[in-house]
Amino acid sequence: MVLPVLLASKESESFPPLLRGRVYGDFREEDTYFAKAFDLILDMYDISHQDPAVADLRESLRGPEIM
Repeated sequence: MVLPVLLASKESESFPPLLRGRVYGDFREEDTYFAKAFDLILDMYDISHQDPAVADLRESLRGPEIM
């Protein structure tokens, strides 16, 4: 499994043509880094973002306005 993540620069400069348009995680913004990393972990383990076990933690990382 390949999960392309973007850490810096532009998608067109960072990925080969076959992966462009398939960015799985965009980690270029510092203020949303941990929330996006947490969402990526949930996706890797096939845990729903609305699962009651993780909903409060997601909200604390993202803030209710971003959910």
